[in-house]
Amino acid sequence: MAATLGSTLLGFMREVVSAKYYGTRWEMDTFLAAAVVPTILFGVFNGALVSALVPTFSE
Repeated sequence: MAATLGSTLLGFMREVVSAKYYGTRWEMDTFLAAAVVPTILFGVFNGALVSALVPTFSE
């Protein structure tokens, strides 16, 4: 639980610093797109692998 709280606080501080230096400029939009797209793809592929492999190996 402490690790989750620490991660949340550090993530919030990262967002505050990013907003201070970049605001709503195109550089920040580019960074956010570059950070979010791989995360979404990882989530989709991870979900597909889990839903395909867990029933196979649990039999």
